[in-house]
Amino acid sequence: MLQKGDYKTTVKEQPGSSAVVQGVSSDKFGIGYSGIGYATSGVRALPLAEKGTKFVEPTYENCLSGEYPIARFLLVYVNKKPARRSTS
Repeated sequence: MLQKGDYKTTVKEQPGSSAVVQGVSSDKFGIGYSGIGYATSGVRALPLAEKGTKFVEPTYENCLSGEYPIARFLLVYVNKKPARRSTS
């Protein structure tokens, strides 16, 4: 999204997604990037579009299909032997 640019020096970096949401919700002019699962009533997820395309709503379905421009999958790797049941 930055198109090889960099953040401005006035950007307030946060340690995690919930801190971003909390910061944005308490700043009238705040804007931030966080996972859609962290959305609260104090913030609003924005429809986005790549240049020359239609805006896409940030719904679960649009993220899953890849239609939302900045959606991505989160991969989890498990270190266990194949075909072995978990004990927890």
